[in-house]
Amino acid sequence: MLIHCESINHYMKWMTEGQHFAFAGYSDAEWYCILGQREGERTGLGQILGAEHGKRLFDIIKRRHNDEWFLFAVPKVLWTIFSEGQIDWFLGNNNILMDGYERDMVTDDLAREAGLYPFIRRLMYNQVCVIGPAPLRELKPTVVNYKHFVEISTPNLHLEPNGIERAIEEARRWGTNVKHAVYLVSAGVSAACIIDGLYG
Repeated sequence: MLIHCESINHYMKWMTEGQHFAFAGYSDAEWYCILGQREGERTGLGQILGAEHGKRLFDIIKRRHNDEWFLFAVPKVLWTIFSEGQIDWFLGNNNILMDGYERDMVTDDLAREAGLYPFIRRLMYNQVCVIGPAPLRELKPTVVNYKHFVEISTPNLHLEPNGIERAIEEARRWGTNVKHAVYLVSAGVSAACIIDGLYG
């Protein structure tokens, strides 16, 4: 499995050239679903954890772990959250090799330290589709120059019948008319499935 290891300039070049790449972040909520732990409990954002969704999330890993353009972001802290190396055992049992790395909230200081500012500025030159909750509409135009917005009206989109598919369909309809579309997805435990569907 390829983990984010290239310089930001590498991905800026890809974006400029219209090449596909995606980052799918799996945090503790995703792993609780995959491992079937805390079934039915809610996250701080009100997302309901469920093993059924976990099967879908793990299917993405199995299908994508050799794709050079689909890069999984996995916080290093997860490897200590679960007792007795459950994630290591689970992945090893499924013949998947993955190294975790630290992924933190992106604040101004962290973004500056990580050298993300040129990448963020580059987004201003692309036609961007934001897929996320209503408050993200307020990003425009200070952070990204989005051209289309797909609103996620519930934190449990992954539990709605065809909820994920509807969000993908709306975003794709817009994207087919755009030469180099960029999608920014903020949909909690539904996000990885949306990203997978957009690029599928």
